[in-house]
Amino acid sequence: MVILSYGFTARSALFAVNELRKDGKRVGLLRLKTMWPFADRIMREISRSVEKILVPEMNRGQIIGEVMKYAGSEVIPYNQTDGEIIHPHRIMEEVRKLI
Repeated sequence: MVILSYGFTARSALFAVNELRKDGKRVGLLRLKTMWPFADRIMREISRSVEKILVPEMNRGQIIGEVMKYAGSEVIPYNQTDGEIIHPHRIMEEVRKLI
């Protein structure tokens, strides 16, 4: 599984990935530095080697459509729109449900 993240949420995703790896989970992180132009080539490459891609966003899904266009894997959105940051433990819970 790979977590695709950008912006402020990438910090929470990085922490979550490090903790999940300590537990023996095979989880990667793709942190986008820019959203446009979209990293379509990298997305295609990564999706060949993973079954699922989790996309946590602090909005209603700004980048999920682009991910779905280029990913050959299952893409799972995780959206939060309550004005709070997505806590790493929420990302970890979601990953544990999915793998």
